[in-house]
Amino acid sequence: MSTELKTYIKQRCSELGLSERGLQRESGIARDTLLKILDGHTKHARLSTMVILARALKIHPFTLFRYFLNQTDLPKYTTTDALHKFDATGFIADVTYPDNCEVRVNETFTKIWAIQNIGSVEWIGRKFVCMDTQPTGDFNLPEGIAPPSEFRGLKPTMHNVPIPNISAGEIIEIEVEFTAPFYPCHVMSYWKMVDAENNFCFPQSEGLSCIVNVLAI
Repeated sequence: MSTELKTYIKQRCSELGLSERGLQRESGIARDTLLKILDGHTKHARLSTMVILARALKIHPFTLFRYFLNQTDLPKYTTTDALHKFDATGFIADVTYPDNCEVRVNETFTKIWAIQNIGSVEWIGRKFVCMDTQPTGDFNLPEGIAPPSEFRGLKPTMHNVPIPNISAGEIIEIEVEFTAPFYPCHVMSYWKMVDAENNFCFPQSEGLSCIVNVLAI
């Protein structure tokens, strides 16, 4: 029995306003299987089931895996290229404007990403910086990463977005307002996380992207 997993799932359901029936509907997991998980009996649960459950709970699957595998006494997880030991980030969802959606020329819209701190390090004083137009002197480019070579078309209202201080396991939403170019095109804006000293937290890992099709309507 995994009491920690049971407690976490019920807490997350409360945060999302999901009842047991609502969780079953969102996940599509069989009622008997879901009841066993909610009762903490996960010995024979499939990893695929935990992935589906994580999607319904709007969290990174690794969060459930940590409880599912009872990793309390195992080494702490670190993203492969993390600047700080035991630091890790997980992409949850494009809350608004998923990749390749359509916007109008000159349209102003707000892109929202949901990410999770899946490591064991508190995020303090961090921010996301736009890699499209930022002067390279504003942050420290790691070895092997070339400076941005061209403007990719989308115009953000701000070029860096502060990240609220959050503890391990917490989920946050990052919002950026963009204005689409005045001509039809396919464009992308790319963002990376930096720490309080403007060093990239995950130098070689994929950042956040906003990719849209701009149409003349």
